[in-house]
Amino acid sequence: MIRTAAVSAAILIALGACSKPAEPGKESDVVPLPSDVDAGPGPKESPNTAAAPAQPAGPAEPAQKRDDEFATAGAHVTQVEQLAALDAKLFSNAGGDPAINGLMTYVAFPPESPDENWAVYQVGDFEEWKVVEQGPGKAVLQVRVSRIDPASGNPVTEAKKLIVSWTGEGAARAVTVTPAR
Repeated sequence: MIRTAAVSAAILIALGACSKPAEPGKESDVVPLPSDVDAGPGPKESPNTAAAPAQPAGPAEPAQKRDDEFATAGAHVTQVEQLAALDAKLFSNAGGDPAINGLMTYVAFPPESPDENWAVYQVGDFEEWKVVEQGPGKAVLQVRVSRIDPASGNPVTEAKKLIVSWTGEGAARAVTVTPAR
């Protein structure tokens, strides 16, 4: 029960942390980050010159320790991938045996109304994954999966492609995972 709650909390943190940021209200709300290349007058750093280490520019503020389950479960989130032009996300949590896979990987769809939760479907337990193709109703994953060879007792790792596809919406949504070439 505690593991389920921790995974649920980690899922909520992953989904909340990777939501698309709000658009700024006006141009003055946008503060540009300094660029790596200074286009203004003055001496330029050569690529071989190390930048000076950062120095404090004001008083330090203490960070608040969080040991509630919601915050600590978020430490298990390892990877989040917003699917371009799709209203879905893939993400993984560290869990299980890290020597044999351990990335519990999910596809999630946002709620249709504010009083609902994300719809989350587990698509696998991988050692590593990345999105290599995506389109309406699908994402293709390149994954590495390990297993113990029953004959030798040694771990064996293989690369696979999987098609994660979905149809329907809300309660009628169906998600499938299909091996691919």
